[in-house]
Amino acid sequence: MKRPSELGLALTLLCGCTQQPFRQPVSLPPPVPAPAPMPVHAPAPPAVIHPPGFICDQQPRDGETLYRIQTAVNRLMPRLQADSAYGGAWYEHAPCYRIVFAFKDGQPRQWVIDAADPELRPFIAFGTARYSESERDQARREIGAALAAAGVRSAFMVSIRPEQFTVTVPTQADAQIASWVIPTRHRAVTRIAVGPIEPVPER
Repeated sequence: MKRPSELGLALTLLCGCTQQPFRQPVSLPPPVPAPAPMPVHAPAPPAVIHPPGFICDQQPRDGETLYRIQTAVNRLMPRLQADSAYGGAWYEHAPCYRIVFAFKDGQPRQWVIDAADPELRPFIAFGTARYSESERDQARREIGAALAAAGVRSAFMVSIRPEQFTVTVPTQADAQIASWVIPTRHRAVTRIAVGPIEPVPER
């Protein structure tokens, strides 16, 4: 007669199974939620907007016509500069001859078209500026003050197209200091150059 331990072994061999240790059920991690869709941003406004009636033409060959157009632009300047968003203007000669009036919001101003001389209207376009004229002047003062406080001599140039500040300093060491002290909010549009500094004539 087989002992109980031998009987259990025999049954195990007959069924082809083995005893497994008891295991706790595995807890599965919660499902990972699907990522939220990326927000859809409105496309950036184009660099230049042409209002209805714009004509793409080469620079007027007639010097007198060109003079009248530029004079008409000068007459608009006081009203343009009264707009707090006005950021400047520039002439372009290719692919079209045009005068581009830039505003911070990049949007056309119908009053500019209405106020312009009829001869000027076909050449008007609108662009986008990072700074208004008053903000650009304030930025120039802030950069100059930061350089002066650090003891860096500099010459300053402002351009509208491209919209950029160029700071010229006499040595590479001054350029390194300038890169540290120029206010962070203006660094993206400030170029630092090394070169001679012309003395400012006394008045």
